[in-house]
Amino acid sequence: MNRGSWEGIEASVRGLANAEGEVYVVTGVLFPAHFRQRTGPDHVMIPSGMWKAVYDPVANEAAVYVCANTDQPDCKIVSLAVLSQWSGIDVFPTLADTVKQHVMQMPAIEESPYAASVRAEQSKAPGFNWSDRSIRRGLCMLRKALER
Repeated sequence: MNRGSWEGIEASVRGLANAEGEVYVVTGVLFPAHFRQRTGPDHVMIPSGMWKAVYDPVANEAAVYVCANTDQPDCKIVSLAVLSQWSGIDVFPTLADTVKQHVMQMPAIEESPYAASVRAEQSKAPGFNWSDRSIRRGLCMLRKALER
């Protein structure tokens, strides 16, 4: 995954951080509770997937990229609540449940020179628009300024 979908996700999150100025990012792995595949002489567990959670404090929104650890990773964008159900991990425990249950608009997974053919369909997140996000973020900043 490092030279495929995951590389594209990392590029997308870097682009989001550059555009927004401040985001919090936490990354981890998924292990199925009932089956733990292992490899090598030390029996190292193989994760069933990887995730990258992103929180935008200005817009007070969050979402998670989740990818299955397979030859052709299937990547999805889900809420923090869904990640918590799948992993048992509450990534941002102080956030309100409404934030955890909502999925903020996330950029499409950027093209990787290693995975362009794999992600032809996965790389286009429906409904994501940088202009819409910038307008919403500006309104959130204005609202916070007025609340002070």
